Amino acid sequence: MPLPRLRLRYADVAATLALILASGGTAYAATKLPAHSVGTAQLKNLAVTDTKLHGAAVTRRTLAKNAVNSAAVAPDSLSLADLVGTDVSGSVSFSLGANACALLALGVPGAKVGQAVLVSFAGASGPPTGVIAGAARVQSTGHVQLPTCNHTASPITVTDAGIRIVTFG
Repeated sequence: MPLPRLRLRYADVAATLALILASGGTAYAATKLPAHSVGTAQLKNLAVTDTKLHGAAVTRRTLAKNAVNSAAVAPDSLSLADLVGTDVSGSVSFSLGANACALLALGVPGAKVGQAVLVSFAGASGPPTGVIAGAARVQSTGHVQLPTCNHTASPITVTDAGIRIVTFG
């Protein structure tokens, strides 16, 4: 049985040419658009999704000031780990004279100058009786200073008091 003879029709030729021109135009646009020529006005709503973004594409530097605020963060989506610079637990020992103050020097790996510091005495006993700690600060990388005062009339020696240091920022 002989094969039917193919006849080119105008519609077939026009459709093929339209397909070639359309795909060529897309290729041209993808490779020949000037830098920064596509912006917010050209993007459709929801065109850019998190799966289309590279893992490090959105950073603090690429966000506008106040672009992310408490209204833009889903409830319970942040934990302490998202905010913390370092979180160290350990123990501290020191002696203070009666009615005396001193700066305690604490080694805190990961602490950086400019971070906020939260220091708390851990354990059931809490801070030693008569000892008041002031606002800690990161003096240099890995080093935190904690002003501490003894407000009693007797010298105090503290041995292995539990302590937790958290830095933010």
